[in-house]
Amino acid sequence: MREERDRLKQAVQRGLGTQLDRSGTRELTERVGELQAEVQRVKDELAAARAQNDSLRRELADAQDEVVAVREAGRQMFKNVNRSG
Repeated sequence: MREERDRLKQAVQRGLGTQLDRSGTRELTERVGELQAEVQRVKDELAAARAQNDSLRRELADAQDEVVAVREAGRQMFKNVNRSG
C-alpha cells in the first residue's frame, strides 16, 4: 500500500511539474514577446530622437552661420560709418 501511495505521489508530482513547466514556458514566451515589442518601441524612439537631433544640429549650424554673417555685416557697416564720418 505504501509503495502504491509513493508511486501515485511521484506520478502526481511529475504531472504537476510538467504542468508548471508548460505554464511557465507559456508565460515566459509571452514575456519574451512583450520585451521584444518594448525593445522595438525603444529602437523606434531612439531613431526618431536621432533624426530630431540631426535636424536640430542642422538648424543650429544654420543659425550660427547667420550670426556670423550678421556680425560681419555689422562690422562692415561700422567701418563704412567711421570712414564717412
